[in-house]
Amino acid sequence: MDLERGLNTKAAANYLARRGAPYSPGTLAVYRCTGRGPKFWRVGSRVFYLDADLDAWLAQMARHCERTSDYRRHEAA
Repeated sequence: MDLERGLNTKAAANYLARRGAPYSPGTLAVYRCTGRGPKFWRVGSRVFYLDADLDAWLAQMARHCERTSDYRRHEAA
């Protein structure tokens, strides 16, 4: 694991936005607490995301939500 290349929450939100998934840093923070977001790493009080983990999460979400009704069910859960 290379945390030197890790992204903080703001940088992770920017990374996702550049890939067409505009999640705010606040949303990522909420997702960390609820277990709904991408894999993250915590070192002390600092939180890091790896770009590979963000890409994997986006790919999983795209496969999981192929129809709008699927997306709404997933968000309601």
